[in-house]
Amino acid sequence: MQFKTTITQNDFKAFQKVAAQNSGIESGKKSFFKNLAIWFVIGVITVILLNLFKFKNIEFHYITSIVTSLVMFAIIIFVLYKNTNRMLPFTNGAILGEHEYIFSDEEIIDQRGKHKFCSTYDSILKIVETDNNLFLFIDKIAGYLINKDSISSEFSPDEISKFLRGKCNNLN
Repeated sequence: MQFKTTITQNDFKAFQKVAAQNSGIESGKKSFFKNLAIWFVIGVITVILLNLFKFKNIEFHYITSIVTSLVMFAIIIFVLYKNTNRMLPFTNGAILGEHEYIFSDEEIIDQRGKHKFCSTYDSILKIVETDNNLFLFIDKIAGYLINKDSISSEFSPDEISKFLRGKCNNLN
């Protein structure tokens, strides 16, 4: 079985999301807001304690603290937004772009330009199928990405999935 497919940034982001869910890793946004909430509570408790004990020479300005907090929050959000796409692979690298997959009797071969990746079917730990993609995991956060919408061959995505599930003996 041989076919070509094109992997986009959206496919890669979907793969990362599925990999994070399967490995128990919290998403960056979720952990960021959880940490932000924890530190907000710590800050509020600190302010309450300072006001309760009214230490000498310590004056607390509510308006100054609120304005400073809002400015810091805006800076943090801006930095996170700006760095969102920094961890995406190169458009013409080993991951994104057109891939040619060859499923022989013994192994999976993924060819892309100067890159060639091979795995035996026993190395596939998990197959995850979404509406648009088929992910073949060879580790917690590594695997083969197949965009079902861009497959160019006589084989349908369902036939490819069925073929792989028949070949892979040790699926979780």
